[in-house]
This record gives sequence, structure tokens and C-alpha cells, in this order.
Amino acid sequence: ELQLAIRLTSEDSEEQNIEQLPAFAWLPLRSYGFRFIVQADWAVPSSREAILADSALNQALRYALPSLFCSVTERLANLALMCSDQSSRDRQLRRLYNLIPLPQETAEFFKHTPDGILMSLREHKFILVQRRDRQDDTLINHYLAAPQHVIRAELPGGVPAFLEDSVKADMEKLLNKRGMFLEDGVMPERQ
Repeated sequence: ELQLAIRLTSEDSEEQNIEQLPAFAWLPLRSYGFRFIVQADWAVPSSREAILADSALNQALRYALPSLFCSVTERLANLALMCSDQSSRDRQLRRLYNLIPLPQETAEFFKHTPDGILMSLREHKFILVQRRDRQDDTLINHYLAAPQHVIRAELPGGVPAFLEDSVKADMEKLLNKRGMFLEDGVMPERQ
């Protein structure tokens, strides 16, 4: 059985520097670059220093990781959305977004796992967006959307990735036909 452990709160005021945590086979092994704990009954050598890459069991567990991570991400995003305090909601979502492993962050046995996670996340609702109410244009509703519905993979040729505020105002509805907009200030900046 594969399990994830995610620290929901932090004493750190700097949410962008979430430490990398070790993988566990009931006891800690070593870090593979994740900012959450991956626990399973991994096949390990007698030294317990790493996960055996050749083990069919380990490969099956690794294959299940993107799906499990996406399910947990969606549940945690829904919990954050239910926060009545906007600041708490945004803090929880920033922390969640910082847990998503990026390519080049993981090592060895899990080197390609972030690619699988990012591909799977495209279909899961965890991005905070806002939409104006259809009956009352002054009301803004917040909800979660899948990245494939709110983020363009790339801009058409010749359009700069950064748009001036005056251009954004005119083009915003054209760029997003569904009328959804990313919540400003929630997405973290990671390098």
C-alpha cells in the first residue's frame, strides 16, 4: 500500500522553502526530492539506504504515485476552498502548490515521476479561480478548476507571455472563453 504524508501547517513564514523529505519503508530511507513523505513497503537493500529500482513491486508502487498525489491534491484544495478566511485559504493553497514536484527536482528512482504527476494534475480540479455571478455581476464566486480549463499551454506566436495591464483588460475575455480567471496572488513563484 502506498501512502503520502503531507504537513498541513508550518511554523515557517516562508512557504516557498518547504524542505525535501525522505521516502519511508516504515523507517526513513533517503530523500528523493519530494516535499511530502512517500511511505510504502518498498523493497530495499539490507543497508536500507535506497529503494531497489529493479523491483517489480517498487515499480508498480511508483506507477501509482501520480494518481494518489492528484487525489490528495484535489481533496486538500477542496478543504482550503471551504476556509471562510481568504488569507488562510490562500496560504493553504500556496502551500499545496509548492508541494507539487517539478521536473529536475526528484532523483534516481523517481526522476520521471514529476512528469507523470504534472500530466495527471491537468485533469484534476485544484486551481483557485473566480467567476462573476451570472445573475449579479457584482458578486464573484470562487471555485476550483482543472488546469486544462484555465491555463493556456502556450501563447500564440508573436504574443508576449507578459501582457501590460491595459492589454490584459481588453484581451482577458478573449484569452479565456470560459470567463474564468486565476485568483491573483495565490499561485506561488518557484524557481
